Amino acid sequence: MMRAPADILVLAWKDLRLEGRARAALPTMVVGGVLFLVVLAMGGGVDRSGEGAATILWGALLVAAVLGVERGMAIEREGGALAGVLLTPVDRGVVFLAKFAANLTLLAVTALAVSAVGMVLFGLGIGGGTAGFAGAIGLGLVGVAAVGTLFAAVLGGGAGRRGLLVLLVLPLCAPVVVVSGRAAAALAAGGGGPGLGVLVAFDVVYVVGGWLAFEHVVDL
Repeated sequence: MMRAPADILVLAWKDLRLEGRARAALPTMVVGGVLFLVVLAMGGGVDRSGEGAATILWGALLVAAVLGVERGMAIEREGGALAGVLLTPVDRGVVFLAKFAANLTLLAVTALAVSAVGMVLFGLGIGGGTAGFAGAIGLGLVGVAAVGTLFAAVLGGGAGRRGLLVLLVLPLCAPVVVVSGRAAAALAAGGGGPGLGVLVAFDVVYVVGGWLAFEHVVDL
């Protein structure tokens, strides 16, 4: 158990290095998120306030998250990399946490890219509460990454089942997205962060639940 943090870092770094070489998930995530913004820009009538900015950003990030975790896990299964890791004497909960950390990192990078594009396309304004806005979105990303990592492990291996990922991820992520969006909008306006405690609680439940469930679902 004492080696768990080191194992998590090693496995997460391995996943990020593989992504850096293959460029399989991150480009898909960024392109998917940006295309979502472009479609909205073509439609017009976008709310440019803090609440509107949070809503737009979360829509793009959910698209990016589903595309990214599905693509990354599918490639690992098809190439046998995941099976190789599972054969090592490493707790499967540690494997989940490493993949969660890698996916969260990719989502954070995607959020930066998508936010920059959103500001250019829509002139989105978040007032003077940039740090609070980013923090609330970041807490939301933790929950989304945990749910996405878990269900991608279940569905990533079957081409016929990959379309089910969005049906599983979106309902479970809805509470996190709603609370994160409202908190981000309030913080962007210079107010308090309503629901941040609830958001942290959801994150803990999703991460711990994924950690406990991963070893039972990864072989499905």
